[in-house]
Amino acid sequence: MKYLYQTNKWLVIINTILFIITYLGLMFLIVLGTIQLLMYIIIAVKYNNLDKSGKTQFTIYSFTAALVLTLISFNDKFYFDGTIFLAVLVISILLAFLHLNITYLLFKQSNHETN
Repeated sequence: MKYLYQTNKWLVIINTILFIITYLGLMFLIVLGTIQLLMYIIIAVKYNNLDKSGKTQFTIYSFTAALVLTLISFNDKFYFDGTIFLAVLVISILLAFLHLNITYLLFKQSNHETN
């Protein structure tokens, strides 16, 4: 779990820096989201090892990510409606930070168990 957190932390830092040039930040957000979905699968396999707070945040992340993916998939006017695009963008950024917090909790929990 240590590597999940470290990888996620650096990807979020890189993405935040790239948002200085908005276009680069948006493009890297796709990469970040893809890698976080892979991490999501790894965490889902170890769901029973999460504490109560981790399970709650993971559940919130799951439902919100599914909602965002559904909005993107089924809305044919998504790219033409600036309001929906902006809302999904903000939610995606918040999801990235929520995912970072989940991996941090796992990192902290795994360090606590080893000590």
